[in-house]
Formats: sequence, C-alpha cells, structure tokens
Amino acid sequence: MSDPNDGVTVRLLPAAEPLPCRVESLNGRRLILRLSSSPASPSANGNDPAKDSSKDLKMGALVEVLTEPFLYLGEVLGRQEELLIIEVEHSVNRKALAAIQETWDIPQES
Repeated sequence: MSDPNDGVTVRLLPAAEPLPCRVESLNGRRLILRLSSSPASPSANGNDPAKDSSKDLKMGALVEVLTEPFLYLGEVLGRQEELLIIEVEHSVNRKALAAIQETWDIPQES
C-alpha cells in the first residue's frame, strides 16, 4: 500500500512551481502541511524556482494543494518555518473531476 503523502504538492497560484509536502492534518477546512526538503533544481541562471515559490507562501497567499484523492484550493492562514496552515475554500474529488472532463471532452468530427 502506498503512502497517502506520496506525490502531495502545494503551489502558489496562479502559476508557481509545485513544491513537495506532507499532509500533517486535515480538520474541517483547516489543512496543515509540512514542506518537504527536496533536491536542489536550479534553473540555467542559478535560481531555484521552488525555493523562490516557498518564500512567497505567506499569510494571505492563494494556493492549490494536490493530493491523490483531492484537489484543494485555499488561502494560507499562517506559516511557522516549514509548516503551512491553510484554510480550504474548495475541494474537488479528482476521480469525479476526471469523469466530468471525460464527458465534456467529446472529440470533434472532421
């Protein structure tokens, strides 16, 4: 059985690099994440886009959290070093979303 934290990411909206993290807890609409340390992935100019995104994850930031079963959209309420506290505004079941997308993605006939 796989770890439910495998592949969990948090991303600053609208278009920052996703950062690996672990779900510490989810109580009601309060989601607590622990940012993972990941190997450095600097760009050609020597900047690390993930590190830059991590600095911007502060109170009031809008984020997307992607887990295996759900996509969460919310706002950062606070941060304590690598811990992020997020107020979840919307959650979407990814399997249900895939089924809806499949229904709406009807191939066009030529």
